[in-house]
Amino acid sequence: MRRFIFLDIDGVLNTASSRKGNEPERGFDRVAIQRLNRIISKTGAEVVLSSAWRTFVDAKNMQALLEGVGFSGRVIDRTPRRIEYDAAVYQRLAG
Repeated sequence: MRRFIFLDIDGVLNTASSRKGNEPERGFDRVAIQRLNRIISKTGAEVVLSSAWRTFVDAKNMQALLEGVGFSGRVIDRTPRRIEYDAAVYQRLAG
């Protein structure tokens, strides 16, 4: 059975306190990253990005960003934005 973690970034891995003076890590909280690593290690879960970050970072680039701060799991995908899966919404917005 596959297991998934639907991961938010802001307020979870990237907090107000972790962003202070932490430019090389892009504000990621290393303690939170290690906690996520432990969860993944114990469960074998894969990560699906469900954060607002999914609108400007794809799974491959998110993987690289997180690996740069010690992440050892696997980001496999991102949740779609509504506009990506609902053609009627897209048509209404596009005019």
